Amino acid sequence: MRFFLTGFMGCGKSFWAKKLSKATGIPSFDLDAWIESQEQCSIANLFAEKGEAYFRQIEKDYLHSLTIQNPNMLLACGGGTPCFADNMEWMKTMGTVFYLQVPFSILEERLLLKKETRPLLKTIAPDHFTQELKSLFVSREAIYKQATEIIDMECMDEITFANKIKSYV
Repeated sequence: MRFFLTGFMGCGKSFWAKKLSKATGIPSFDLDAWIESQEQCSIANLFAEKGEAYFRQIEKDYLHSLTIQNPNMLLACGGGTPCFADNMEWMKTMGTVFYLQVPFSILEERLLLKKETRPLLKTIAPDHFTQELKSLFVSREAIYKQATEIIDMECMDEITFANKIKSYV
């Protein structure tokens, strides 16, 4: 069975994919890390050198190829992955999609500390950070909510989440 972890930047998709892989025995992948290894370039540099449109196309291509090659996997998607092309529908057709829902205030706090490593955030002026981040969050949240299941991450623990995954197997 394929499981896709989606949600906004900083919600913990990569962290949870690793944890859940250990708890369930299902192999995990991180889509952004996979893209970086295949392209031999950081996501930030791909955005800077080739632009977002190029990145979104290869993101879709790698999403499809990883999905086809791995009938059993946990995939931590990038924050924008479900929001472009037909990615959300593809994932829902190919497996179970979880939206890792985290309150905006927590995401903002986490992302403020890592602003320079996020291509979509590094150019935002400090006095506009909250407003622009909130706008991006709101625009993506409706798409995230199309997931198979919404997981409230505020009270989530490893055992409960692993059991939820196992219930789909």
